[in-house]
Amino acid sequence: MTENKEGPLKLFTVEWPDSSWDTYRGFVIWCRSEEEARNTHPNGITIEEWKEGKVLKCCTWVDYSYRDLLIVTRVKRKPGIVMSDFHNG
Repeated sequence: MTENKEGPLKLFTVEWPDSSWDTYRGFVIWCRSEEEARNTHPNGITIEEWKEGKVLKCCTWVDYSYRDLLIVTRVKRKPGIVMSDFHNG
């Protein structure tokens, strides 16, 4: 883990439970806080672009104004699967 004045990196999962087809359902991210994880878009656009709705229609994610509804979970440091996502259709 890398440490700096902001603290160590932590592993988080971020999920949007109300996702549908052709949308991001979730992602895993190394960052320093739950807030930083929640304010990250899964395709890597900046927070400003996300706020302004400048996202590709093919790669949708929750609207920025609904980001508080995302499920953000810190992954505990133990051996095992980090994330598994099965979306049956």
